[in-house]
Parts: sequence; structure tokens; C-alpha cells
Amino acid sequence: YADTGLNLPVRKTAKSAGYDFEVAEDTIIPSYLGLMMEMETRIAESTYCHQEVFTLSEIAHLAKEFHCKPTLVPTGIKCEIPDGYYLELSVRSSCPLKHWLILANGVGIIDADYRGEIGIILVNLSNQDFVVEDGERIAQMVIARHEKAEWEQVEILSETERGEGGFGHTGRK
Repeated sequence: YADTGLNLPVRKTAKSAGYDFEVAEDTIIPSYLGLMMEMETRIAESTYCHQEVFTLSEIAHLAKEFHCKPTLVPTGIKCEIPDGYYLELSVRSSCPLKHWLILANGVGIIDADYRGEIGIILVNLSNQDFVVEDGERIAQMVIARHEKAEWEQVEILSETERGEGGFGHTGRK
């Protein structure tokens, strides 16, 4: 389903996995740079002497002060996803490279039972506000199959060679 006058998501090449979304209306994505610069300034000031970490409430207060919050960009697209599938949203690769735009949650998951408009939640890490224009392609979706699991609580897990090693335990090279 698409609002009148909008294009449906489309693969731009025959071997593309992702379907590009067009933006449904001009949307301003505010810069987070002011917030980051203010945090650096306050760290350098005596009120934050020797403190290099902000609490979540301090960051939230500063974000509100600088009008920094993720921006929901409308697509005008609603869809019905078959059971056993989901949509995985990501920004197009050019967005972070050229404009410092990223998804606020890293990746968006649209479940099969969702029927509302698909929105793209963006954060602008550049030094200036960015305008996403009506019809511009900034995000893409991949249709993926998923498995359903039945969870079972156990006392002991089976052993493996890896064990609990994680977070780069095999090294960089």
C-alpha cells in the first residue's frame, strides 16, 4: 500500500537484495554536533573537572536543550508481510558516508503483524542540519525469513571449543 502519488519500494538493479524506500515528504534531520560540542565544553569546564562520563539524565537534558532527538522520516508505505518473514530496514550505504545519517537503532525490524506506516528513524551526526527531500531514497529494506523457536530453560549448557569466548576473543588477525 502506498499513499497516492508515492512509488512503491524498488530494487534498482537485478541483483540487489534491498528495496529502496522513497521519502514521502521533505524532512529536516537536525545536527547532533551542537550537543557533542557542548558535552566536550562541559567536560573541559570546572563543573565537570575530571569527569569524562555523563549520566543518561545529563545527556537527555542536553539533548532536549539542543533539540536533538531521532527524527522519524515518513515513507507513506504500509504493507502486509507474510507469516514467517520480516522486513529489515537500513540506511543506504551513501547516507552515512556522504551525509553522516544513521538509523537511530542501527537496524529496523518490521514484524509480520505490523500494519502501520513504515518510518525511518534517523540521527544526523554531521555538523549541519540535513534536509531529506520528498522522493529521495535514503533507506532500503530486505525481506527475510525467520525461524520460530521454543525456549527451554536448562541447568547446564553443552560445552564447545569456544565456550564463553566472545567480543573479539580470536584476535584481529
